[in-house]
Amino acid sequence: MPGTPAQILILDDDADVAYAAKLLLRRAGQVTTLADPAQVSRYLQQNTSDLVLLDFNFTPGRADGAEGLKVLDQLQALPKPPAVIAMTAYADVPLAVAAMKRGACDFITKPWDNTRLAAAVDAALARRAAPAPAALAATAALLGSAIAMRELRNAKASVGPTAAHVKE
Repeated sequence: MPGTPAQILILDDDADVAYAAKLLLRRAGQVTTLADPAQVSRYLQQNTSDLVLLDFNFTPGRADGAEGLKVLDQLQALPKPPAVIAMTAYADVPLAVAAMKRGACDFITKPWDNTRLAAAVDAALARRAAPAPAALAATAALLGSAIAMRELRNAKASVGPTAAHVKE
């Protein structure tokens, strides 16, 4: 990616998982890892992130993804939210749907396929780096900031740069 390297934050309580992701993604930009979701607010007060790889379970024995959804909501409330790729070993369709509806741009199951994760990161960073046309900004202002409209714009931004076909 030309210009300033992407700022990537990996939030995962498993140090080995975070390190493996860091090694894989260091070619994509500057990678920082955090193990505790309580550290995210302080980190983002002093730094920016273009992309966050977000684990969805931090407490041993929890597998419902509620902790990750809470962090995702906090990230989406930022003035300029980073792209978020949700990651979990306890993936199920309802959790993936909930994450995408709340603003995640992709959902990766652990253990991940390196090619798949790298492609997801590249796509998220490419979408983020693409300049928004003035017409899109005007349309967004007209359509408002209701949750349903944000979901629609997120879906459009996610699918738009791809060759995917979309049905109603």
